[in-house]
Amino acid sequence: MLFIPVGLDKTEVRRIPWVSFALIGVNILVFVSLWMSSLQSPVREELSEKAGAIAQYLGQRPYLKVPYELEQYLDASSRHQLEDARAAASRTRPAAGRSSSCSIFPPD
Repeated sequence: MLFIPVGLDKTEVRRIPWVSFALIGVNILVFVSLWMSSLQSPVREELSEKAGAIAQYLGQRPYLKVPYELEQYLDASSRHQLEDARAAASRTRPAAGRSSSCSIFPPD
């Protein structure tokens, strides 16, 4: 039969918890090293480049609907710029029946 020790009969321990101090120190070192490496990471620049590319793509194609996953990351100025691009595109859209060329825009 296997017994699991639940506690000590003597509740007083007179030694220094060196293992606990070592684990705390290692955790602090790992945290600081990961934090310092994240400051030097190019992820922020890549993210801003991707966001700029997405904004430019949507600006050139204002008829596209912004996916919900991206919509939550748009700030007020980006939404305003997208609405301006959509308004400009709707003003320059050819009227139905006036152009003989095929249009990608649906008729009004």
